[in-house]
Amino acid sequence: MDPQWHYSFEEIYKDFAHQKEWYAILGNHDYMGDPDAQVAYSKVSRRWEMPARFFSKTFSLGDGSGGKIKIAFIDTNPLIPEFYSNSEYGPNVRTLDSTAQKQWLRQVLVQEEEGVRWSLVVGHHPLFTASDKRSEGYDTKAVRRSLRNLLETSKVDAYLAGHDHSLQHLLPEGGVHHFVSGAASEATQVGKLDYSKFAPSAYGFLLFSVSAEEIVVHAISHIGQVLYRTAIKKQPSGIGSK
Repeated sequence: MDPQWHYSFEEIYKDFAHQKEWYAILGNHDYMGDPDAQVAYSKVSRRWEMPARFFSKTFSLGDGSGGKIKIAFIDTNPLIPEFYSNSEYGPNVRTLDSTAQKQWLRQVLVQEEEGVRWSLVVGHHPLFTASDKRSEGYDTKAVRRSLRNLLETSKVDAYLAGHDHSLQHLLPEGGVHHFVSGAASEATQVGKLDYSKFAPSAYGFLLFSVSAEEIVVHAISHIGQVLYRTAIKKQPSGIGSK
């Protein structure tokens, strides 16, 4: 077993509060090595959850309503054409069928499940971001071209991403809320777009609290300060809106 599991995960996140299931997705740096090693670690660790490079899970809400939330965890790396010719990423990116993943995602999002009130998609690369470096970067544009229409026509409530080292909430046309949470260990430059709701360059994380009627999102700084709060309300039509 790679000692990085010990020094970068098990010995870092060892407090009692961290002894929960960790639902993981692959980022671009994970493709510098063997991404399937992270899938295999799910069979070793009792809390690392990555049964495949892309997967979904439906969770019951804790508000007593009987409602549920469906979350699709995807691999955005194979959606970026430039990665296929990249000497580091290319060999492993080519081993995942991006067309099959998109077909799977479409089926997951349109499949009706009793009690499901919300649908979220989690991927490493954002579709929208306000940083000067990545707002129109090749990777951002590629993932946007690949996923935007699917997310909007499937009435996904929110898309969660990392990659950019900031905390962001964006609401472009189309009705899908976009969140970026990548500021746990680094805070880099971020600007503001016409549809930016929140975009500081600050260390911290996003906290999502879900009930049948709303998703409340807090941005929390590394010192525990609440930087931002917003709520996505569930409308009778089933489409989430602010």
